Amino acid sequence: MTEHDALLRVFLSGAKKDLFHSVEHRSQIWREDPFDVEPVHADARTQFQRLLAHATTPPGLDSGRILMLLGESGSGKTHLLRAFRNHVHVHGLGFVGYMQMSTSITSYPRYLMSNLIDSLDQAYYESAGTGSGLLRLSNAIASRCGDPDAIRALNEKASLSAGDIIELVERAADRLIAHPRYADLDLDLVRALLFLQRHEPALKKRVVKYLRCEALVEGDRRFLGSISPKAGDDDAQRLVEELGRLIAAFDNRSLILCVDQFEDTWHSDDAAPEFRRVTSSLCGVADQVPSSIIVIACLEDYYTKLRSKLSRSTLDRLEHDPAPVRLVAERSANEVEHIIAQRLGYLYETSGVKPAHGVVDPLYPFPREFVLGRDGMRVRDVLNACHRFREACIEAGGIVEMKGLFRPEAAPSISTGAALDTKAAKEKIERDWNDFLAQYHEEQTESEVEIVKLFGWAVENCAEGLEGGYRFDVTPKGESLDIRIMVPCGNGDSSLGEVLFVALCNRGTQSGGLNRQIAAARKEAKQRVFAILRSTEFPTDRKTATWKTLDDITKKGGRKAVLEQSHQRMLDAFRKFRSEQGQRAHFQEWLREGKHLSKILPISHILDLENLERFEKARGSRPASRA
Repeated sequence: MTEHDALLRVFLSGAKKDLFHSVEHRSQIWREDPFDVEPVHADARTQFQRLLAHATTPPGLDSGRILMLLGESGSGKTHLLRAFRNHVHVHGLGFVGYMQMSTSITSYPRYLMSNLIDSLDQAYYESAGTGSGLLRLSNAIASRCGDPDAIRALNEKASLSAGDIIELVERAADRLIAHPRYADLDLDLVRALLFLQRHEPALKKRVVKYLRCEALVEGDRRFLGSISPKAGDDDAQRLVEELGRLIAAFDNRSLILCVDQFEDTWHSDDAAPEFRRVTSSLCGVADQVPSSIIVIACLEDYYTKLRSKLSRSTLDRLEHDPAPVRLVAERSANEVEHIIAQRLGYLYETSGVKPAHGVVDPLYPFPREFVLGRDGMRVRDVLNACHRFREACIEAGGIVEMKGLFRPEAAPSISTGAALDTKAAKEKIERDWNDFLAQYHEEQTESEVEIVKLFGWAVENCAEGLEGGYRFDVTPKGESLDIRIMVPCGNGDSSLGEVLFVALCNRGTQSGGLNRQIAAARKEAKQRVFAILRSTEFPTDRKTATWKTLDDITKKGGRKAVLEQSHQRMLDAFRKFRSEQGQRAHFQEWLREGKHLSKILPISHILDLENLERFEKARGSRPASRA
């Protein structure tokens, strides 16, 4: 088989079906991006990285800066914000919060705080491990507080009472605040983050409630040493600012807030006042937080219409130091070549057939003359055409003529009223879901049995966002799940592709408790693929027995994932929203296109959704799987 034959075989397979997917989903912001092409929007990247360098090079900036990204629909604003987050986090230069302004909520400080905490409760950087941004902040405090004995006891000592934990946290926090560099930090915020050093789900839940400015009942406050709750709008604004100042105090790191789809406030009847309130809240953060960076992505025509409603001082903050960056949707032929080659390279490399550099045209099997002639097309149009070409080739079992496949999508016309109504209906559902999640304050369960059931519900329903007709049959059993992955094999039939045993292992690492729990669950898994779910970070010390056990499990095909508090809250809210709104017109289309469940990191990791092509050869068979 020649190298061309090997590449073509992979191209015509079902591997990476969403290779040329053109829409960036919100949940993908937290993931590394194998498709990013740095020459695209190079001016915006340079401007952002210049700001970041100024913010993180001592002495930093005495206040924040605002970077406006203005462009038309399809210019790649969300993709660019994802690239910004990856750049910041891979180099450890700060903490990025992401939010979409698809909301009708009028308390923007609360909305800002809610989305920032959800952002910080994601894995800081996927390749670096399972630790969240919140835990990274907690570790930064712990390493600087000057009381290693207190931190060691919080991490390692098994027999600590609630009072003991509170005493150790307060001791460490007081030591930190006594240092002149950290004297102005919010003491309660420092204490709250230090509680995360205990790695206990019940404590983590209450810390997140505090950070989200939710009401704390007396029992919650007792867990946190009678910490004073922050429940007002002003509290939310101040807490965002205090978090930013805390981040800046640690080696000049930067708080970056990425605000996407700014134009969606246009859907409100009070667009101009809301626009002013949002910009006022964001400018307030920039004014109060040293070395912060606020990135606002907005449709240019929307901003042009409403900028006259802003005060001169606000316009100065938005449009000077630095000036707005305009994003052009149309890409050059050279950029189109890089975009396609990047995705093809990922497809071939992950399939184990990537050829040596220069041996095969990196665009193969796309005819070069077609690609190089696409000067001026939008990325979305290019990717959609590439997707159509690949699908046509798969159906034909070989390379087809590309004529007509690179035709840009026509602009909507009066005759497409029904299509526009459908689009508007789905956009309205998305805004309603965004608002529902932001305002969701239902008490989250601490029952591990109920947490497992919630995760099982999400696994069972995530198939609606996948192509290929896969099905996940889930059977809960106490604190574990039996998951049978059913693979479509034609004529409406399915064959068994894989059986998983998923165990929730939330015991502490102290005195070997977690290691014993994992060993018992592994024994129960028997011949099934063994996967471990946990509500706090897995141990990172390579010298411990638990780390060695986990390493052995993953090397033998096992899996692990952290179901953070933000994931549990999102899944619980989504289950309720779906139950209440599922009968709305176009709701099922919204579910399929939104991929709200299948893109969640712990679900993707436990099911290994990035590698569903492993079942292509197994269609109609019953493969044996074990860890």
